[in-house]
Amino acid sequence: MKVDIVGIAEIADRLGVKRQTVDMWRSTGQLPASDYSVSNRPAWNWMTIKRWREATVKPKAPGVRELRRREAQR
Repeated sequence: MKVDIVGIAEIADRLGVKRQTVDMWRSTGQLPASDYSVSNRPAWNWMTIKRWREATVKPKAPGVRELRRREAQR
């Protein structure tokens, strides 16, 4: 299995947030400890970040369209 190594910029890009947000997560201890160091910079296995994000993000509440769709299916 190929390991997908990502840095702060790649994490921001893949999660659709600003790099500063990832920096803030890291500085406040919210982001998991880095798995690697590449050129003296922190790096993570993408699966580490993916699992962390899935465990920490609350699911979005359904929007009006979704609620109407569900009601129509009853």
